[in-house]
Amino acid sequence: MREKNIDIEIRPDNARVSNLSIFLTRQESKFPRLFNLILYVVLPLFFLVCWPIFCGHFLAVLERTSELKANDEIFAFRANETMRLDSLIVIVQRGYDDCFEQYQQKSSSAFVNITELKSFMQDCTSLEVQRSHEIKEEIKKDLDEFYTAQTSFSWNTCAKNETMLSHAEQSSFAYDHWNASFHQLQETYLNIDGESDKEESIRLAMGNATASDSCILNSLGGSFFWFTIMTTIGYGNTAPVTPQGMTLVIILGFVSILAFATFSVAAGNVITTISDDFLRRVKLKRMTKGWTSVIFWLITFVLAVLLLAEVTRLYNNKLVNNESDGLWTFKERCWFSFISLTTVGLGDYHINHEAFSLSDMFYLPPILLLGFICVANFLDKFSQAVAVTWENIKITNESTLADILHTRHIRCLTVSGKKPKSEDSVYARSMSVYDNVSSKDVLADEDESIVDF
Repeated sequence: MREKNIDIEIRPDNARVSNLSIFLTRQESKFPRLFNLILYVVLPLFFLVCWPIFCGHFLAVLERTSELKANDEIFAFRANETMRLDSLIVIVQRGYDDCFEQYQQKSSSAFVNITELKSFMQDCTSLEVQRSHEIKEEIKKDLDEFYTAQTSFSWNTCAKNETMLSHAEQSSFAYDHWNASFHQLQETYLNIDGESDKEESIRLAMGNATASDSCILNSLGGSFFWFTIMTTIGYGNTAPVTPQGMTLVIILGFVSILAFATFSVAAGNVITTISDDFLRRVKLKRMTKGWTSVIFWLITFVLAVLLLAEVTRLYNNKLVNNESDGLWTFKERCWFSFISLTTVGLGDYHINHEAFSLSDMFYLPPILLLGFICVANFLDKFSQAVAVTWENIKITNESTLADILHTRHIRCLTVSGKKPKSEDSVYARSMSVYDNVSSKDVLADEDESIVDF
């Protein structure tokens, strides 16, 4: 009775599995191209786009606080340097006293001529003060550019609205909020400690001021960063710095790379099969093999590079608000496309994370993934063409390296008086060679060391 009950419980599941298998088989037989495109290309690519969104969000959560803290420290250094510049103006203004003393020494009259004094003081101090202001503005501009470049917004977005997302705009916006926080804290510490502790209040305010209230989590920036991990591009423009973030990348990053490799191979095989079938149908069978097929897939790779270059232009236009400053030239965009699709990822050009949005996630990564498939198919056709060429010009023969090593293994066993087992795969693959080995060949190999094979 138990066995019957078990059968009753198992049969519905088997029936469901069988029905699903029959349904899929029928659909594949009716629409073979569409079925395989959806199952092995569209769905895997959709997964490869969505998976980084999931992982990138958690990575951004782990890295957000560390980035905010680093930016606050940069803002503190920037404010401190600005204050030091302001102090230079004060020193120059003290030159008024020196000028007045010079006037007293120069004047022979006991009475002060106001008009003469005013003219003398202007002549004495105007050039120094004007020049000091010019020097201050020049140095301040250089400092602003330097500290702006040091800030990062890979895991946070600090912007007033969606049209101010460039790196410089976000840095300026965050610094203004940091300054407001600094002055508010300084006033608070001054009210508590009094004017005598002004320097201490400045030090405390700099240590505790923050711009974190002006920033929100940049999950999508983390998503694109995860995409570069999964595809092994690795531009190097940013990286996790917390132990938790590094651990997440080590564990889930390795899983992501395995998924990318698996799905890319499957998608590449399907696209190659469908394209070869199409070429045969349109009487272009010659383009499915040999060096002609290599040229065909090389052209598709070049087209993928050009397509990615154009898409990159559209993305950068959004980043710099349609201004010419900061845009890449056509040559630079093609260079970026090449190092991306070949997964070299040198880092000299890369996609900035600051303005990355959800819509960008569904056109930039898919184009990159299709480009990877073109590269993989080109390399596959190239390796096949090279192998055929080598065989035609007799560079290689029918014996493979495995056959040669198996043969030497058989000979070594024979010399030592041990006959390989018939069920041994090595013996099975090399039996014909073993049967043809003469005693003369065995004696010739008698002195050979086993390590030699």
